[in-house]
Amino acid sequence: MKTKRIILLATVALLGFALQACQKEDFIAGAAAFFSITSSGSNNPFADENDDSPEQLSGFDANGASDALFTVGYQGLYPKKVRFSRGNLQFQAITATWRFAGRQYYFVGKQNDSIGIVNEGWIDLFGWGTAGWRMSRPNTINANCYHPYDYSNMYFDYYVLNNFEQDLLGDSCRNADWGIYNSIANGGNRKDQWRTLKASEWEVLLGGTYADVRMNKNGLATIAGTYHGLIILPDEWTTPDGLSFTPGKNRGWSTNTYSEEEWVMMESAGAIFLPAAGYRIANGTQDDGSAGYYWSVNHQDMRNCNAIGFKKDEINSTNRQDRSRGLSVRLVKDF
Repeated sequence: MKTKRIILLATVALLGFALQACQKEDFIAGAAAFFSITSSGSNNPFADENDDSPEQLSGFDANGASDALFTVGYQGLYPKKVRFSRGNLQFQAITATWRFAGRQYYFVGKQNDSIGIVNEGWIDLFGWGTAGWRMSRPNTINANCYHPYDYSNMYFDYYVLNNFEQDLLGDSCRNADWGIYNSIANGGNRKDQWRTLKASEWEVLLGGTYADVRMNKNGLATIAGTYHGLIILPDEWTTPDGLSFTPGKNRGWSTNTYSEEEWVMMESAGAIFLPAAGYRIANGTQDDGSAGYYWSVNHQDMRNCNAIGFKKDEINSTNRQDRSRGLSVRLVKDF
């Protein structure tokens, strides 16, 4: 089996190097899928060396959806609510596997530099709309970059259906949303179970609109003295006994600090944590551990798409980023 593995890796590597980034054909992805079938590796999505992630996090169901609910808008007089996934979205190219991070504060970091079709590691920073979907209808011009392992410095390589005004929405393009098109191994393992938030929903969630519902429900934090990020509290919240929560960013990453044990208590009560996973330009990761950026499904202009961003002195619910940049993706499930 080891010999087969080496041969397959070598074959896929030669094919990958022979093609330019964002111009790889689907049969290469098929080679990766073939490898995953012939490999004798474990089916456990947390089979990485030194990964101590539990199969189910406290505060989340068996399919990785939070027990707690979060208002992201209104449908008439009724609030529209979602459940968050247990962690940031991750992808492994060589096995074509999607999963959620094992813990809310886990992120890949510099391992994203190895992005590519033959990468055996995991990545968690994605160019906009790179769910792996393209329209097969005749005479359709698709984005040059649509695989999760594609990368380019050119923003126009990420135009869905070659149209810069196209969002990852609607009957024609909703499949370009990572959560709609893909099966998440530890997220129910079926397509069309999850989705990415709209820009307007991020704004509601972070208190930019409907402030009466979401006021004082987010703040910067550090977990275990190491992991910087943004905490988002659910609509119904009671701070665990012996702990406290301070909204906002007044003391930077020290606005809220929790040990691993204290964070388990916060998580069990419904708190969500978005790690400061940084961003990627081409195959270079930057600001991992010191800033976080998360995609929405909406475009802003020819170059940019809507996102949220945060760092030690800022929480921005109306951020915009070049669509060629690799950002984090945190999926939700409609309630």
